[in-house]
Amino acid sequence: MVGRGYAPTKRFVLPGDFLGVAEEFLPGEGAYEEKGEILSSVVGVPRVDPKTRKLHVKGVKQPPKPRRGDLVVGRVVEVKNQVVLVELACVVGSEDRGLSPPSLGAIHISKISKRYVENLLSEFQPGDIVLARVVRATRVSVEMTTASPELGVITSWCGRCR
Repeated sequence: MVGRGYAPTKRFVLPGDFLGVAEEFLPGEGAYEEKGEILSSVVGVPRVDPKTRKLHVKGVKQPPKPRRGDLVVGRVVEVKNQVVLVELACVVGSEDRGLSPPSLGAIHISKISKRYVENLLSEFQPGDIVLARVVRATRVSVEMTTASPELGVITSWCGRCR
């Protein structure tokens, strides 16, 4: 119908299901490319846009993806020399739904505060709950900032309670 590399017979797909070949199509929302194949990243109904040659999957209750400008809540999982790694829990406004991957975000030392930060452990500890703003989100990473007065650690525990 559209091309030899399209699987139009499927009415419903699961993550990892084949949608088409990368020679003929580009991955759209709800799809990704791996080893020359376009695969579904969500549960839903496959769609093709013949004008843009993109394969999409209209997700069934698709989880929100963190986007630039979104506020997110997460738990600090690791504090390194230059970066804090945060396991993302939710996008503010969609607290009732989990996130689609990636669910790990990073806050670089330069994005922690408007003032100079010498030691990240003076600002964050593993287990802290943080509110951050998404600066950049890609398929594989979420970069965040806490350099505003309303952002940062919202829940913390003493060393004994951790």
